[in-house]
Amino acid sequence: LPDETLPEVVVPDETLPEVVVPDETLPELVVLDPDTTIGPDETLPFVGEIISDAVLTNILEDTFTSDASTEEITAALDDILDADLSAEQFSAVMDAVLADTSDTEQVSEILIDLLSSNLSGEELTIVMDTVFSSEASVEEMSAIVENLLDSDLSAADLKAVFTTAFDDDLSDTETVALAKEILASPIDDKEFGIVINAIFDTKVSDKVLTQTFQSILTPKLSNNKFTEVVNVLEHSTISNSQVAQVVDLVISQEGGIPVSQATDLAASPKVLESIDGEQATDVFDVIVVSEVTAED
Repeated sequence: LPDETLPEVVVPDETLPEVVVPDETLPELVVLDPDTTIGPDETLPFVGEIISDAVLTNILEDTFTSDASTEEITAALDDILDADLSAEQFSAVMDAVLADTSDTEQVSEILIDLLSSNLSGEELTIVMDTVFSSEASVEEMSAIVENLLDSDLSAADLKAVFTTAFDDDLSDTETVALAKEILASPIDDKEFGIVINAIFDTKVSDKVLTQTFQSILTPKLSNNKFTEVVNVLEHSTISNSQVAQVVDLVISQEGGIPVSQATDLAASPKVLESIDGEQATDVFDVIVVSEVTAED
């Protein structure tokens, strides 16, 4: 091929425009100093934000003041709990809003709001432990529980409430007093079962057992509630001798033992292995054979 058969390709200077990145195109990343005080327009974190303990402390101090209303507290809680909090930080938040149980109405409303949110099992335990702590009085705990019973809580939430209320922080006297307060309120069969199962979920003294059941059996229980009592007696936390003490209380009720209660006792394996011959006679003498079902 002769030279210069193909024309020379000439690329003129500056054919392509120069790309210019203006200054400050991207915002400057600001890292808050842990000692920085959060201003009123920057108080609450955004969803998923990770915040330092110092910043969280400032938020709590600025948000949960002594004159904050229940509505302001619950609204702020919704925002704060959207942040990515550690278990320790979650506990700090709960201490800020629930540790003082003197205003039982406000604590109850905050607690109901929290229970309606999507708490994890660990968070639910922290909430309950904060409210029903050793610092709360029996009167305060009783008032809070009564408020919760008036709300539309699920059986699972009520179980968490009562299980924590009747924990090892209470003395025998306090346990009996709280049990009497709650059981004296108008509770349905399901709530009654949750309460007494929570009370006897762990081993209790004979004093707690007898005084609580004396309260339970006065006035006479409905058939469904007494069935719950017999079911509780099957718990491994209640000894055979304690079962016998409860049977004595049932037998000695004013007006004697009702037929339905005698039948329930006689149908319980734990009761039958716990009572003596005299108690068995008292129970079986009441039973009307013609009214006993084949299953009983």
